[in-house]
Amino acid sequence: MTIALEEAKNGKDKGNAAIGSVIVCDNQVIGRGHNVVTTDGDITMHAEVAALRNASLTSGVSDFTGCILYTTMEPCMMCAGAIVVSGVTTLVMGGNYNSSIGSYGDYEVNKAFLLVDRNNITVIRGVMVKECEDIVAS
Repeated sequence: MTIALEEAKNGKDKGNAAIGSVIVCDNQVIGRGHNVVTTDGDITMHAEVAALRNASLTSGVSDFTGCILYTTMEPCMMCAGAIVVSGVTTLVMGGNYNSSIGSYGDYEVNKAFLLVDRNNITVIRGVMVKECEDIVAS
């Protein structure tokens, strides 16, 4: 999660949302990414998508079964879909979705996975929550 926080800071320093993600397979970081929506003018370039794209380019594969995605904030619906398609087996999250600032109502990423019968993705919450939420708020 520390590397994901570094990515979040990189994104924030460039004027983007302070969210970072990392893909780990076999204890090796194979992809990193941060939100670049503002700087790239691409609404799809959330941190999770950027990390998955970088992991695919680095590894030459697009199936990340057995891999872990660390992300500083709870993934949105779009990113949840990308996680499902990628085959990521474990999602480790820092900050949680906040309905007072988001637009998804009573959203939880677990519910998104269940909508497409992907209850085999392990979701781990509560890793470095304060650090992850503080970087977004600052």
